Amino acid sequence: MTAENAQVEEPLKIGKRKQLFVDDYIVAERSNVTRRLGTVTKETQPLMVPNEREYPLYFGVYSTVLRDDGKFKMWYLATNRPNYDIGYAESEDGIQWKRLNVGKDGRDNFVFRGHGFSCFIDPNEKDPNHRYKGAYGPTGRWEKSQKAVHLAHSPDGIHWTAYNKGKAVLSRTAIPHPQIEGRSYVTASDTHNQINWDCDAKVYRIFTRDIYAGPVEEGDRKISRGSRTMTNPDVKADPRGWTLVQSWEFDHEGDSEYKRRQIYALTDWMYQGVHFALMSVLRTGGLIDCYIGTSRDASHWDLSWVYAGEPFIPPGPKGSFDAAGAFPFSQIVTWKNRHWLYYGAMDKGHKDLENRMSIGLATLPLDRFMSLEAGPVPGMVTTKPFKLEGSQLELNTDTSQGQISVEILDAAGGQIPGFAKAVCRDIKGMDELQLQPRWANHADLAPLIGKTIRLKLDLQNAHLYAFKINS
Repeated sequence: MTAENAQVEEPLKIGKRKQLFVDDYIVAERSNVTRRLGTVTKETQPLMVPNEREYPLYFGVYSTVLRDDGKFKMWYLATNRPNYDIGYAESEDGIQWKRLNVGKDGRDNFVFRGHGFSCFIDPNEKDPNHRYKGAYGPTGRWEKSQKAVHLAHSPDGIHWTAYNKGKAVLSRTAIPHPQIEGRSYVTASDTHNQINWDCDAKVYRIFTRDIYAGPVEEGDRKISRGSRTMTNPDVKADPRGWTLVQSWEFDHEGDSEYKRRQIYALTDWMYQGVHFALMSVLRTGGLIDCYIGTSRDASHWDLSWVYAGEPFIPPGPKGSFDAAGAFPFSQIVTWKNRHWLYYGAMDKGHKDLENRMSIGLATLPLDRFMSLEAGPVPGMVTTKPFKLEGSQLELNTDTSQGQISVEILDAAGGQIPGFAKAVCRDIKGMDELQLQPRWANHADLAPLIGKTIRLKLDLQNAHLYAFKINS
């Protein structure tokens, strides 16, 4: 990076939002560093198993956990067709769960019926009766035209009212699915459905299943699953006012890729300006892998980890409760400096009649989804320019086996007196989520507030996960 090139870069407006090194959004230049996927820890397992009312083959698939009212709340698929009952449970610590008899008759914990149901708490909503919003596919023997996403709202996550008089909100004529010869229609909404609010784009988003025409083999047209994204600025005013943004499938390796992998379901968890795709990926043998992808627009996804064959929640060993894979829940919960990733676990292949599903949990230290890692050869990361709006720099870094040093540069990449690498206290032998660098004559960055700066980080045998500017 030359000073001439640096001068023409527009400063990013990051404010005090945490910057995650999951992509190169904030990175101007890097050398001798490799992006690594974070390592999750599987907690006491399994957390929940089916009871006598629940169906073990699909138990816990297409589910949601949220933290609200000082507790964890769970909505999970409890029974199979035709009802697709959604069970409700609560937990104080996220580990020990209680099924509450809050169903209509007070005798069970079934609070809704819908296939592929998920819900969220809408931060954009002012009407308390619409505080929760959910997306789902229909139950029973529905008409072909109704095989599309439906929406509902609730004040408490227990008592639900359907939008659009209980009819589908996605018209197949307004937003048609791909036409496949020999099929009068294609199934949609029969895996995970999701609605959420994108606070940056100021739109609601729906994610649901899509279908693609695969190759013709022995006279038969094969099918490949896909995913689609749609937006709507105001769900209450027009629950059917959706615009197609993106529809895609795994096809980087040609027509035959559907035999190796298909995107079975995708939901979007938004965090610190990043969209995280929580993907259930079907592979040979009916196995499901949980992968993570990232995006800045919820449309174009980085699928690097899928093609690298690195699941975010790896399957367990043979004979374990999650040996055949994991269906990630629709959201990630962040609590007590950890990310909580709940999942529907399979001990045998998908649709294997002997499969007994359960609910598992994996956790990850705060913001450690991915890192830029340097080995014995020193590495370097320089950020794009941004206007400094706070005085304190915090780093999420692991230097337990190495070190990192930090230099503050001006917008053009030049040194700033007093903030050079040579006077920065070396960060060695530490593993910190919120480490605060110091310079010889400056405890913080207060003298630089309002200026456009860059960070230059030199690291060796270390991981760099994120940084944040605080007051």
